Amino acid sequence: MIDIKEAMDQATKGLGGKKRPAHGKRHTHIEHLDDNSHMLRVTPYDGEEESYSAKDHNELAAKIKEILGGKEEAAEGDKSADSAAEESAEKA
Repeated sequence: MIDIKEAMDQATKGLGGKKRPAHGKRHTHIEHLDDNSHMLRVTPYDGEEESYSAKDHNELAAKIKEILGGKEEAAEGDKSADSAAEESAEKA
């Protein structure tokens, strides 16, 4: 016979196994606007949704790195990706 309480306890332990990310954000949504600017909406685990605007791709990337905490990593590794994206945008 299956013990329902024991099964529920095991299921609850399994669901609680994930840790929240260090930045504390539950959801991030980026909206591209007609004037090539962007609206960044961030929902934290605790509290109200926060909104940020960015006038272009570079400012958007900087805001994301600032909010989600990737400043140091991005400063070292993302320069080649940004320059490739800028080159393709200039060609278009």
